[in-house]
Amino acid sequence: MINSKDLEVIILAAGKGSRLNSGSSNKVVLEVQGTPLIQRTIDTLRQLNLKNILVVVGHAKDSVLNLLDKDIQTVEQIEQLGTAHAVKVALEVTKKHIKNCLVLNGDDSFLLSKEVLEKLINHHLTSSNKITFLTTHLDNPKGLGRIIRDTKNNLVKIVEEKEASEAEKKVKEVNLAAYLFDLEFLRENIDKVKKSQITSEYYLVTLVEQAMANHDKVEMVFIKDLMWRGINTQEELEEAKELADI
Repeated sequence: MINSKDLEVIILAAGKGSRLNSGSSNKVVLEVQGTPLIQRTIDTLRQLNLKNILVVVGHAKDSVLNLLDKDIQTVEQIEQLGTAHAVKVALEVTKKHIKNCLVLNGDDSFLLSKEVLEKLINHHLTSSNKITFLTTHLDNPKGLGRIIRDTKNNLVKIVEEKEASEAEKKVKEVNLAAYLFDLEFLRENIDKVKKSQITSEYYLVTLVEQAMANHDKVEMVFIKDLMWRGINTQEELEEAKELADI
């Protein structure tokens, strides 16, 4: 059993998710089999005995706050300026004595099982990594960040699809945006994340590049045959619902 004292969990639930047409609700409260996406993630975290859970709210915050239990801590990202900015807001209230932090998206993380998260967490806690994150192979990686490796199978970079070459777009290994950070590293580097020239937002994935540039230890945990789907459109939500039934 994972010692909950070793870990804080930040769930990102502030984004608008405009392509999902969720109306006055945040997309993380959309339901699969009668249970909101974010609640399914929280239920999995509780199975792992993780109690230090912090949810970053923002867009349609009341729709999220209304379904969270009272023991779930929350913080508001007033301006939605990207995932790194959301984590920066969360760091203002994270517990100082905890050494590691798990960061998950409030929508697609519901497809990460107890066993998958446990594998990620245990790998990180038994290493000296500054960042550990999940990857998998998808037959249809469209819209997702590709994992680029060298000839020795080492990580070279994560490239987002809109910035990928035609060769890079053919790569099937993708970043699942489930990160474990050394909290000291995170606090020291979160302000160094540069604004995207394309969207003017600050993205958490940039920290992987920064860590590698600093020669800090970064490792991936590859999960084979993972039933997972990023959720940005109604079509992708329906695909995720189908995967949840498998």
